[in-house]
Amino acid sequence: IRNSVKTVVDAYNGDVKFYIIDKEDVLIKCYRKIFPDLFTDIKEMPREIYFHIRYPDDLLEIQAEVYRIYHMTEPEVFYNKEDAWEIAKELYIDKTQKVTPYFIIAEIRGKPEFINILPFTPIKKNNMIAWICGICDTANYGELIVYKFPKEKLVYGPMQIEARIDQDPVMSAQITLWNQQGSQIIRGNLLVIPLGNTIIYVEPIFLQAVASKMPEFRKVVVATQEKIVW
Repeated sequence: IRNSVKTVVDAYNGDVKFYIIDKEDVLIKCYRKIFPDLFTDIKEMPREIYFHIRYPDDLLEIQAEVYRIYHMTEPEVFYNKEDAWEIAKELYIDKTQKVTPYFIIAEIRGKPEFINILPFTPIKKNNMIAWICGICDTANYGELIVYKFPKEKLVYGPMQIEARIDQDPVMSAQITLWNQQGSQIIRGNLLVIPLGNTIIYVEPIFLQAVASKMPEFRKVVVATQEKIVW
């Protein structure tokens, strides 16, 4: 699996251009010999587009799925799957699902970077154990970074924040009131955001009518390890 070509479609006339971002990919070397006029070097991509290149969601998901097992380097630990992880889960609308990759700006090595990020939890547990990100900014584009949390320290995972929302008397009562016959609460994607030496969690809350589905933004939940508000 490679991230070797960026495709740009002109929305006005439908022209398609293929820019090679990884010249060492053997498949692209082969395709370029077959279709010499089809591919263009990434240096020729217009700057206003080049600075908006993103690390692909599907690539990060696949890499995270592999890494959650292969981060174990001790043979016995690997064989017994003693330290296996899984991609964190969240409550979306009213169903539990895996967190999907999302883009944020976070401080990496002392400077802000635009990244695509996914959190991990230990397998069959809800506390957060690590997160992985792919860097989108051009200077370090494509670099993968993993941050691991100390095992002896409890760092809340997304589902634990969802539980704290349900346990908060004010939020729980209001959500129950809104979720009456004729209306539906939509709990949006919960974002885990590294901030300095801590983590903040952000989740939007929408309300929509069952008959005419037009979601209306109502609240945004913000949480830390100690506090939760909206």
